[in-house]
Amino acid sequence: MTRRITILVAVISTALLVSFLVPLALLVRTLAEDRGMARADQAARNVAILVTGINEPAQLALLVDAAAESSGVAVGVIPRAGDPLGNVGSIDPAELARARGGEAFSVVDATGGRVYVPIAHERGTSVVVATIPAAELYTGVAEAWWMIGGTGAVLFLASLLIAARASRQISEPLLEVAATAHRLRDGDLTARAVEEGPVETRELASALNGLAERIRGLLVEARAGVGE
Repeated sequence: MTRRITILVAVISTALLVSFLVPLALLVRTLAEDRGMARADQAARNVAILVTGINEPAQLALLVDAAAESSGVAVGVIPRAGDPLGNVGSIDPAELARARGGEAFSVVDATGGRVYVPIAHERGTSVVVATIPAAELYTGVAEAWWMIGGTGAVLFLASLLIAARASRQISEPLLEVAATAHRLRDGDLTARAVEEGPVETRELASALNGLAERIRGLLVEARAGVGE
């Protein structure tokens, strides 16, 4: 019985922990991603403000580098003509074409996250790109997952210990009642079960003790009848 109760509790605990900890781990990852992308978006929009107000490429390049350094995000500008300014990284041509079409958007994939902010001019559209690598985008997620996993393991072990203790509290009184029944079967009519444990077990012990008293009484009556 102890083993079965422990296994049952282990299965239930595993199901509960998985249903709680897995969504929690995914939530931690999502929050980290949102935080990183928000930082990249803010950096891109700050640079976009600079681009709209400054036409000198050399001065703009210095300001873009300064903005990238202060935000901690790689930021670059792809002008409507000329060489890119700052750190634009590896740009997907399809994404660049989409941004040049006037759409501001963000992309998250296995390499990290990218934010595109288009700036429309009379002669074309410049694009500000803020890039954050995956390692930085998910900073702290692995450590948080280890903590979540460790907490789950501790809770699982605690549930097993509680289950083992509870099962012993149920099974040990039953084993005592069974031992008393074996002694009665072997002829020890003085054997009595200790009435302890759950209500059902105490009721069983009381019934067994009543049966023992009844048997003893019948034997006394039988002996008295033989003596007459």
